Amino acid sequence: MKIKYILIIIIFITLNISSIELKYKFRIGEVLYIETNSVIRQIVNGQYNGETKIKEVSYITTKEILKDSTLLESKIYTLMQENIFNQKIYKVENNYKYKYQKTIFGKTKKLEFNEGYHDFPQFDNRDIKIGDSWIASSFYNVRFFGKKSPRLRLDFDIVYRLGDIRNIDGKSIAIISAKAIFSYERNKEIFKIFNIIKFVGFNDFLIEFNIDDGRVKRIEEIFDYTYILQDNTVIEASGNSISEYEVPPPIKKEEVDKIKENIERDKDNNTKIEIKDDKSLSISLENIRFKPDSAILTEVEEKRLDKIALILENYRSNHIIIIGHTADIGKPKQQQILSEERAKSVLNYLVQKHKFNPELLSYEGKGGTEPIGDNSTEEGRSKNRRVEIIVLPK
Repeated sequence: MKIKYILIIIIFITLNISSIELKYKFRIGEVLYIETNSVIRQIVNGQYNGETKIKEVSYITTKEILKDSTLLESKIYTLMQENIFNQKIYKVENNYKYKYQKTIFGKTKKLEFNEGYHDFPQFDNRDIKIGDSWIASSFYNVRFFGKKSPRLRLDFDIVYRLGDIRNIDGKSIAIISAKAIFSYERNKEIFKIFNIIKFVGFNDFLIEFNIDDGRVKRIEEIFDYTYILQDNTVIEASGNSISEYEVPPPIKKEEVDKIKENIERDKDNNTKIEIKDDKSLSISLENIRFKPDSAILTEVEEKRLDKIALILENYRSNHIIIIGHTADIGKPKQQQILSEERAKSVLNYLVQKHKFNPELLSYEGKGGTEPIGDNSTEEGRSKNRRVEIIVLPK
């Protein structure tokens, strides 16, 4: 009799553990840091056309809890890998900020025009047992032929399956597989612009979802797309990506205040330190001096960067973005090139002299598009000739 009751209790506990409601949990002000590393390979008419490595770093902040959803703000940097100074480093290809809404089950609003996967991952409003499957509609905004080409929206269903619930680092983690299959013919209106007569492909995902904290922990992806053009050209794009999600510790205000005191003590009035968006640390080196009409640092600026490197010592594991700015003098194209070269010069100095990991450093040039001083005066132009170092949360 006792054995019978014990078996009933074991069955009840097992059913309880394997049946769970999957949903997102949002906390006002919380920041979620996401880093995605992707490799994309291309084959044209059977000939290998090389591969591209892309890194995307972003952070999502919970801004407001609404009646039926939550208002989120996302800041995203898209980075393309390059070989410069015999090092593999990343150039900021794009960065943008936007707000959107998300329900506790993963449905999103106000993302109709943003690139990437949307409404993903998405859950059913019910208790889900291990082995259960569900289907949710999603869409993917993509530009097949570069960022200046028209955006293509693909609507499709994703089939999800709860494979297991594991204890990882003291947290209950749902292991979820997901699959999307695409198959479109020439009748999709935008395909006509590119002379695409057929597009087929698939995405396979393995998702780790932190049930306790109500957020994604990790997503692994394998994908393969093939599109056939009107002239019978066959293009295949395939690859993989890994996305890691974590809640970073906030930038410590007291630590920033201490840095500011040291700068003031050195009577350095051209270096500005601030916390941006309550998330990232910004170090702006105004009136930075390079040798005339070049991106070669002067010895004075190298010594200045040595002090900045000491500040960055505590952030070696963070992703750091170096942004070059110029005064608005001359042609915009020349300003853009010079700002990029100067940002690369600072990046290279940090890598070569102070051994920072090039995989965690990126550069970007803004030319004279973001002035902080009056370009009609020498004082204002000197402020605009600056390099900004952004330390992202991690």
